[in-house]
Amino acid sequence: MVFVFRVLSLFPLRVLHALGAVLGRLVYWLSPTYRRHLQANLAQAGLGSSLRGRGAAETGQQMLELARSWMRPVEEAIPLVAEAVGGEH
Repeated sequence: MVFVFRVLSLFPLRVLHALGAVLGRLVYWLSPTYRRHLQANLAQAGLGSSLRGRGAAETGQQMLELARSWMRPVEEAIPLVAEAVGGEH
């Protein structure tokens, strides 16, 4: 797994976001358990189920962002954090 993260960390953030969005939606459709959990979490947060596709995509993006932030030098990772949104949920 570390090897995969090291390879992914070499890609630009834009590419990781695109791949992550596809991966997140794919996992959403292939995993009934994940789908059920995501829908329950959206309901608990008071958000509509219309956000489920976007939520799945964002989760995939976040997963691949981790590779970039964990495997790059700290000096390169810190500027990548532009803002944190959604803490109120």
